[in-house]
Amino acid sequence: CFTLQLRANACQLWAVLHILAPKPTWLEKQQLATFTGRTLKQVTDWFTNWRARHWRRGMQHVMDTLFHEGSPMLAGPLPADSG
Repeated sequence: CFTLQLRANACQLWAVLHILAPKPTWLEKQQLATFTGRTLKQVTDWFTNWRARHWRRGMQHVMDTLFHEGSPMLAGPLPADSG
C-alpha cells in the first residue's frame, strides 16, 4: 500500500527534499514521529545516522567534484574585486 511505503520512507523523503540542510526542527521531528509511528528519539537518531552515513559522504563528493583542479568551476581568472 502506498501509505505504508510513504510512512516507512518519510524521513528519507524529508531529508532528500532538504538536501542542503537536512536537519529538521524539533516540530518537524515531532510531526515525522507522529506520521511514521516512531518515537522522537528514533527520528532524531535516524537523521543523525543518515547525515553521518550518506549526506556527509555525498556532499564531500560534490565539493571534490566542483573544486578539484581542472574543474570548469575554477577555469579562467577570478573576477576582479570592485571594492
